[in-house]
Amino acid sequence: MRHTRTTPPTVLPVGLDEVKRRLDGYTGTDLNESIAEQIRIASEYLEDYLWRSFITTTWTLVVDGGFPAVIPLPRPPFIALTSISYVDQDGDTVVMTSADYRIRYRHDVALLAAPYNGSWPITRYDADVITVVYTAGYGTGRTNVPMGIRNAVAILAADYVRSQWSGCYGEDAIPQAVKDLVAPYKVHDHAVLQCL
Repeated sequence: MRHTRTTPPTVLPVGLDEVKRRLDGYTGTDLNESIAEQIRIASEYLEDYLWRSFITTTWTLVVDGGFPAVIPLPRPPFIALTSISYVDQDGDTVVMTSADYRIRYRHDVALLAAPYNGSWPITRYDADVITVVYTAGYGTGRTNVPMGIRNAVAILAADYVRSQWSGCYGEDAIPQAVKDLVAPYKVHDHAVLQCL
């Protein structure tokens, strides 16, 4: 399986002011670009750590071989399926309709499954034969992201900015306060691995 972000989020989960409040009263604008970059880095880091999408993002998942029993859609929360297609035995690309699959959930992860009392179509046995395009995230605006995640991104971004100022980088990539804030949102590998 290959999973890539095809359309990134259009906004960051926290704004400059949310990070500046954590920077000992800093109110200037000369560091806005640097702070925005640290917000982006902190957000991407925490998305990877939690295995989630914060702001609406389009993902493409490509599967080799034939259809597995279920196809987990990484980076919840799942919003919508844009398309699912496969290469049939003749080498033709076939776009599936909503009658050709169903969406189930295991914990917080959406799973594509064959229709009830049905089966997946037969594909060509090759690389890149199944392509799934979908959107995931809490919504298009930063206020859709849970407050615990937003606070964690702001704390981590502020920590990164302070590290730049001092030239000293901590040994632990994620402060304990951040880990505590995001703990309820972490997607655990066992939730998905049990589906395969």
